Amino acid sequence: MSPTPTTYAGKLAAAHKALPDDFKKSKNWTSLAEWVDAIKAMGGVDDATIRLASYEDLQEIGLPLLLAKRVASIFRGQADVPAMDEAIAGEMMHKPISNWSMSALVEALEPEKALSPAATELKRRVKDAFVVVIGNDGELDKELTLRQIGLVEEGLTPNEYIDTSNGVLQVYKVGFGPHRIKDCCPMHPEQPLIEGRCIKCQQQWNDVPLLNRQLLFYATQLKLVNPEDRPTVANLAEIARKIEGGGDHLCRTYPEARAAMDKDAKMNQLPGLKVDIGAGNQAATGGSPFGSNKEF
Repeated sequence: MSPTPTTYAGKLAAAHKALPDDFKKSKNWTSLAEWVDAIKAMGGVDDATIRLASYEDLQEIGLPLLLAKRVASIFRGQADVPAMDEAIAGEMMHKPISNWSMSALVEALEPEKALSPAATELKRRVKDAFVVVIGNDGELDKELTLRQIGLVEEGLTPNEYIDTSNGVLQVYKVGFGPHRIKDCCPMHPEQPLIEGRCIKCQQQWNDVPLLNRQLLFYATQLKLVNPEDRPTVANLAEIARKIEGGGDHLCRTYPEARAAMDKDAKMNQLPGLKVDIGAGNQAATGGSPFGSNKEF
């Protein structure tokens, strides 16, 4: 691919992707086709005409100044934005998203946006399969993601991680990703920690060893501890914080929790005590160093 879009379809697709989602929604430009219609209505019917569009022209259809300047530079081929395959850009312009190819969906996919049209449609097709591959650079690896999707289409079950020449990469369900996963409170696993603290129980947990947090998680799930009893929770957090002796004390106090924890450890299903802050449908990931997406 060339470093910048050079065709009419490619420029329109790149400009549409550069617009913030909330802004596109407010202007009814959520789909690429709606954006194309708006540009055509101002006379931008081909590459020659959109090259002539000034940022003042684009302001007239509702673009704020800085966005208008950005889009104008894309239309002139002067912006440093990734180019899109011409066929895919045309497909996205002229077809409803339900008829897009997997390549077009992956091209439009932004992993951090779990409810975007592309993510919603891709999830409809692949369900809860592990298909989204994030590279070591933190960006979506489109080629490997399409390869994982191909496995689903063949009726196979993709692994949660893949071994590549650049090392082992984790594979995520649609709507999940490393940028969305945060540590959670062991007493309130639906609650992400903010600067290490749970706003629900008002305790600091980021300085508590993971094994001790896991044991408290099991004690809470088994209803051995009332997570709403703040004085007790504060005392347990202080005990769990102790590197030496804290874990032993908790094990003696909650043997049932230790037994349940040992059982899951043998199956490599210990909770990682992470919460997805965007999707809202996964309380704790666990298990292997790559996560087993076990839900509690």
